[in-house]
Amino acid sequence: MSEPSGGKTRGALRLTAVAAALAAAGASWADERDDEIAKLAKPSSEVSIGAGSVSDDNTRFGQYSGMTKDRLYMLFDINYRSRDDATGSWLNVTGRNLGLDSRELRLEQSRQGNWGYYVDFSQTPRYSPYTALTRLVGYDSSTQTVNGAPAPGTPVELKTERKTLNAGLNKYLASRWEVKFDTRYEEKTGRRLYGRTGTDFLVDPIDYRTTLYEATVGYAGDKLQVNGGYFGSNFVNNKPRLDVVGGTGAVGFGAPFTPIALPPGNQSNQFNIGGGYSLSPTTRATFKYAYTHQTQNDTFIDTSTTGRTTLGGVVDTTFGQVGLVMKPTKDLSLLADLKHENRDDKTPVVDYFNVSTTTTATGVNEPRTIHSTLGKVEGTYQLPAATRLTAGVDYDQRRRNTSDVHIVSYRETTQEWTGRVELRRAMSETLNGSIGYFHSRRGGSDWQTTTVVGGVAGSNLLQPIYLADRDRDKVRLTVGWNATEKLDLQGRVEVAKDEYGGRTLGTQDGNAQFYSLDAAYRLSDNWSFTAWLSRDDTRANLLDCANAATSNSGQIGACPDTTADPIWRAHLRNVGNALGVGIKGKPHGKVELGADFQLSNDRAEFRNGPTPPGVTAVPDTKYNRSVTRLTGRYLLEKNSGIRVQYVHDRFSTNDWTWDTWTYADGTRILPNSQQTVNFIGASYYYNF
Repeated sequence: MSEPSGGKTRGALRLTAVAAALAAAGASWADERDDEIAKLAKPSSEVSIGAGSVSDDNTRFGQYSGMTKDRLYMLFDINYRSRDDATGSWLNVTGRNLGLDSRELRLEQSRQGNWGYYVDFSQTPRYSPYTALTRLVGYDSSTQTVNGAPAPGTPVELKTERKTLNAGLNKYLASRWEVKFDTRYEEKTGRRLYGRTGTDFLVDPIDYRTTLYEATVGYAGDKLQVNGGYFGSNFVNNKPRLDVVGGTGAVGFGAPFTPIALPPGNQSNQFNIGGGYSLSPTTRATFKYAYTHQTQNDTFIDTSTTGRTTLGGVVDTTFGQVGLVMKPTKDLSLLADLKHENRDDKTPVVDYFNVSTTTTATGVNEPRTIHSTLGKVEGTYQLPAATRLTAGVDYDQRRRNTSDVHIVSYRETTQEWTGRVELRRAMSETLNGSIGYFHSRRGGSDWQTTTVVGGVAGSNLLQPIYLADRDRDKVRLTVGWNATEKLDLQGRVEVAKDEYGGRTLGTQDGNAQFYSLDAAYRLSDNWSFTAWLSRDDTRANLLDCANAATSNSGQIGACPDTTADPIWRAHLRNVGNALGVGIKGKPHGKVELGADFQLSNDRAEFRNGPTPPGVTAVPDTKYNRSVTRLTGRYLLEKNSGIRVQYVHDRFSTNDWTWDTWTYADGTRILPNSQQTVNFIGASYYYNF
């Protein structure tokens, strides 16, 4: 039978249509790919400008941004990126929060594998959450007058501001050598809460200058990689003394004492070298050595009875580290690391109070010398059934100097061993988890009997927690589950318990728990949902007494334990809960929306006792905060649009520490316990 007229033509048309569709799809994919490649080769730049309004004065919402006043703020950001195709050089200019006190601006230019440099400036405010209501005069100067103004007191904003200028450059001298130089200059000014014995309110008039320098030379060979360099710092306080006029008598000093020394200037110089060497394809060694020389020799603010004009402070620190990583078989990996640091305080020991020696102090300064040794050995073995076992031992030894006279129990050396084992397994393609157990034991040299001037035995009632014998057990469990293609879950549990021994006074035991759960759910291609929840609970129990036998070894039997002189107990606890939920999506081709809510609360419990009749027990301290954030973006054109944001921030506390406190000069500190702030902002952005 003959073929119908036009049959080949119709078939050809059908094939042509399919081919055309495939070609169109391929062309579309190719266009998208080309667009992505073009973006990588020449990324777009963006500028954004707008305004935001804060509803109320605050000290929390704008603590680090500067948005603490009820007013309008400018929102201005820029991100400019350019590439010179002829030379391969990049130029980036980035500016963030340029209309706020927390502004950042950075300029950098580089040619990959050849050279680069950068200059950046940042400004960071820090507003104290507290406000002082005081009659102090001259709080921005080095001379302050207590009760110098008539009542009532006026509010004083406590705030510091840090301005930093950074610059650096790097240059590849050859394919394997690189030199770098970085410098940083920082100014910190402002007011910080301060005071004087005798409960006079004062302000620390901060006026600091800090300069940092760093120069390094690096070599990268096939087997050896090494970096060596210099790091230096110089700190200057332009207001090293505070003179005070007026005020109350200081306990133990009679008349109000003045002047008061503020942080002195100091310097530091460090030389270091470190790197790694591949001994074989499966074995690599690492090393580091550093020597640091620190000095503090600012002139004393007042005449010393010793005739000395400076402290002559000198601290020399040497640090060394060696490590080895090896893989002797395809299933076994081993790691060993050893670090040692000697911090030698060579400051001259001088009796600065030779005209007035008390029973608990000889008047001499006490150098702080610490020698530390830290070691680690760890192995990981790949077991069958996608299971990996890791086991290790850590060692930490600290040796500290001591003085002839000390009023707190002391030991020269502490040693802590920690053993750990962790089992990690991928139970399926969508489920994996791990469980780990850690046990550490801390002990040390014999406790030294506390002595006062003349060698008389003192009390041993205080046992510093960082020196006490301690056994710690901790279990950690993690789980990751890709429940479906759209749902991911991550969970973590940590439980720890401490037991303190050696003495029956001081900290007895403690425990801590931490739980967290994170979830992410993809509702559709355009919508996603996230949520997280966490809780931490830390507790400690202590025993102590106010009076005991003069000579004792820190045992509870030395306490009278009577109604008039009881054994004091404290059951300390800190609980923190936090949660967050968020959703973001694209309901329309030109619209993007987002919303998230975060809630946190912290509670500190003291539970001291027994509480004498007529005395109020120490109450719990609570901090609560909730933040609701709504965001949106509307695309006006292909390369421009509008962003909007709304934030509702609510904070509350019952900070009784300041609520009922009044300084001897009448100053009060307002904790600003309740703050609710609404912020709304809108900005226009343009990509080019």
